Amino acid sequence: MLGTVSPANIHVEETLATLRYACQARAIVNRIRINEDPHDRLIRELKAEVLRLRGVREGYEKQCGVVPRQLLHRFDSKDQWGRDIIRQQKEIDKLKDQLKKTEEQLAVTQMSSREKLERAEEKKSSELKYLRRCGVAIEIDFQERDKHPCLVNLTADPMLSGTLLYIIPPGLIRIGKNAPTHKFEATFKQLDILLDGPLVRELHCAIENDGKKLILTPEKGADTYVNGQMVTGRIMLNHGDRIVIGGNHYFKVLNPFDESYNVKRSTQAIDFEFAHQEILQIQEKKLRAELEESKQQAIKELENAKREVEWQLGSQKSTYEREIEVLGSTLKEQNQALEQINRRKKELELEKELLVKEVEVNNKIKKIRLEQSHAKLSPYKSNFLQELESILSEKTADIENVLKTKLNGEAITAGGISLHEMQILVKEATQRCQEAGYLYVRIYLITIIQDVDFK
Repeated sequence: MLGTVSPANIHVEETLATLRYACQARAIVNRIRINEDPHDRLIRELKAEVLRLRGVREGYEKQCGVVPRQLLHRFDSKDQWGRDIIRQQKEIDKLKDQLKKTEEQLAVTQMSSREKLERAEEKKSSELKYLRRCGVAIEIDFQERDKHPCLVNLTADPMLSGTLLYIIPPGLIRIGKNAPTHKFEATFKQLDILLDGPLVRELHCAIENDGKKLILTPEKGADTYVNGQMVTGRIMLNHGDRIVIGGNHYFKVLNPFDESYNVKRSTQAIDFEFAHQEILQIQEKKLRAELEESKQQAIKELENAKREVEWQLGSQKSTYEREIEVLGSTLKEQNQALEQINRRKKELELEKELLVKEVEVNNKIKKIRLEQSHAKLSPYKSNFLQELESILSEKTADIENVLKTKLNGEAITAGGISLHEMQILVKEATQRCQEAGYLYVRIYLITIIQDVDFK
């Protein structure tokens, strides 16, 4: 290890730290250890044990010589040399059995290792297939890019654009996201390309490769855009088309079988910025058109509502006017009735006043009568009946004048006759007239008496 030190005062701390680390590094002990699989290590140890046992057996046989098994029975077990030979032979048999078991265990270990290797190969192929579905390109994918259609990712970072490559083999390729409720195996069998995002559905869309043509079929309700336009049905994909899945996954279509694959396009590079601005412009224009349409629809609905409200207000106004007219006529009738009541009230008041006056007059008459009743009356002799008969015998046209003249003169000449006496006389005359059939004379006489009373 090389450490850099400096004599300058400003580098004292760095120099001391370097020297301290150098002192600590001298105490580091490196131990060599091979990183290997435990099964491989066990196989290697077993092989070494087999070789060791074989070497031990061969050395032992060379040292002691080979003694046939049938000769062992001839040696006397009581003889020391015979016992040694039998013991050595048992050890050889034991070593052979151990060697056999070791070889069997080695074979079993090797067999398990092969199975594990096969499983590892299967897992490797499965993981490579999964990586291809996730777009992680390997060297063979770039070699097959010119042989099969594929999707290349587009990102805001130019260094990451084109790093994910999705090969589209012949057949139907399903695109979606791995649902958390599904297991990896089930999702892996259902989906061919896995994406992640809040707007990506479990089965978002499918791309069909029938050899040379690519057909995109989105699922219902899945946001899928091709060249900035939202796709709702089957659509043909051409070389260089931009696909946006879920709002944040941008791809570019590469189809070597398309006629425009080798055609040189404009100098405008098809990158993330191009695809992003394209979808922004088209969708903004579309949304503005939809907004304007919604605005016009809202204005139309408001105008309809305004007309309806105006019609309702007009109908209510006419209804209210009719009600006002009815109320006016009712009020007029009530006013007329009130006027009639007021007139009737005035009439009643006048009648009341007349009654009051009449009562007063009657009271005065009673008072006068009472005063006259206490006064001394002179004897009165009247020839009223003779005059009445003469009046009745005259013409009816002169009755009034004659009666007025006679009565007035009689009243004046009499002087001291009371009204009570005159009333009795009138009643008597009236009775006579009724018996004779002259009702007019009674009424007229009553009027005369009243005139006399008032006078």
